[in-house]
Amino acid sequence: MPRSPRQRPSSSSPAPRVTPVRLAGLHDGTIEDLRSADYHDAARFADLDTSGIDLADVQFSGCGFERIRTDALALRGARLMDCVITALEAPVIDAPSTFWRDIEIRSSRSGSADLYDAELRAVRITESKLGYLNVRGARVTDLLIEGCSIEELDLGGATATRLRLVDCRIGTLDVTRATLTEVDLRGGEFSVVRGLDSLRGAIIGEHQLAEFGPLFAAALGVRIE
Repeated sequence: MPRSPRQRPSSSSPAPRVTPVRLAGLHDGTIEDLRSADYHDAARFADLDTSGIDLADVQFSGCGFERIRTDALALRGARLMDCVITALEAPVIDAPSTFWRDIEIRSSRSGSADLYDAELRAVRITESKLGYLNVRGARVTDLLIEGCSIEELDLGGATATRLRLVDCRIGTLDVTRATLTEVDLRGGEFSVVRGLDSLRGAIIGEHQLAEFGPLFAAALGVRIE
């Protein structure tokens, strides 16, 4: 699909209810803390290599993560609340069935982030580069993705309410069998869109309607000559 200038959402469009996460009074956390504890409150983890550490079912509240490196981030079933993640480098993020509330993810990179069957509430992802972002079957409420490059955003079977893209490049968007409410796609550029019959509840711009025309026609079995 040819590229067109991205349209910034108007102020009148429904916006995700996301507010800045403010952290205060943090104490320094260590690798040993991550290995041994299953609950972390008001901790700052910075400049650590967490490769080989299993954080499944661990809970983080009011924590900051800065420049964390890992070969694979194992978060299955974990709970994160009121946290800020900055400059994360994780080729693989294994985080199905996780819970995220009031979270900011900034300037981070991942090749594959599996958050299927997760619950996301009031999450903001900015200036990040992701390969495959898998939120299949997830419950997503108030998600803002801004200034990001994502090779594939998979919302298949997800329930998404007040999701907005701003200045994003998305290679493939898959919304097959998704339930969308106030999902604002006007700030995204897409190469491929799958599940066009599930776009009900999404907002697109006029330029995108022209781009999606051939895809809509193909989905309906209509030939354009």
